[in-house]
Amino acid sequence: MRELTPYEISERKRLKISLAEDIYNVDGVLYWKSSNNIVPTHVFEDAGMVPTDIQIAAYNKDTTEFLDRYREKMKDYEPSDVEKNEMRAAFGEGTKVINIVTGKEFTV
Repeated sequence: MRELTPYEISERKRLKISLAEDIYNVDGVLYWKSSNNIVPTHVFEDAGMVPTDIQIAAYNKDTTEFLDRYREKMKDYEPSDVEKNEMRAAFGEGTKVINIVTGKEFTV
């Protein structure tokens, strides 16, 4: 196993403090006080900790529900002229752009 960098050590310490002070617990699931969102599982991993099975299941369920809502909301979405111009500037005219969440394709 490789040695952690000074930044990684500092970040782990910061995250552990945040997980102790900036969360609240509802039925074994940890939420951020600032946003009422479920603490993502990668935060535990970044802190050098292992999330509980309850946390993993709740986060996965929340993420799946969010993505389902997003896909439903975006099913009839067409980018505006401004958005198409921004995509052309970024990717070039005639490029196919794909929304990786919905799979919808646009040629700009």
